[in-house]
Amino acid sequence: MKSPVYRPVADRLGIAASGVCVVHCLFVPVALALFPSVMARLFASPLTHHVLAGLVVCTSLAAFIPGWLKHGEARVWGWALAGLACVAGARFEAEGAAEIALTAVGSVLLIIAHRLNHSLSYWADRE
Repeated sequence: MKSPVYRPVADRLGIAASGVCVVHCLFVPVALALFPSVMARLFASPLTHHVLAGLVVCTSLAAFIPGWLKHGEARVWGWALAGLACVAGARFEAEGAAEIALTAVGSVLLIIAHRLNHSLSYWADRE
């Protein structure tokens, strides 16, 4: 049987998408205080949050599924599912400071999952 195709670019994109979420969560409240009318329209809209959450979920699944098929380590899913649950909970259930905190925590958990997935996939190729 041919080995599953793992593409490290998917993990890199996932890390970038999660990083954008963290920066967005930290930057937007400060920017809203400094430039309320411009920032509210551009970066605080529900559409922006839906797009970022969708991007994080899609890049995560594009990386974790092939990576897991290659290395078979379930611990990646522990970090990944915790991160995705935080991001989804922040997007659909939380508001205000709780939304910011949940998104930031979820993004950090996803970055950890992507780094672990990348490392495990790298070493699986060498066995």
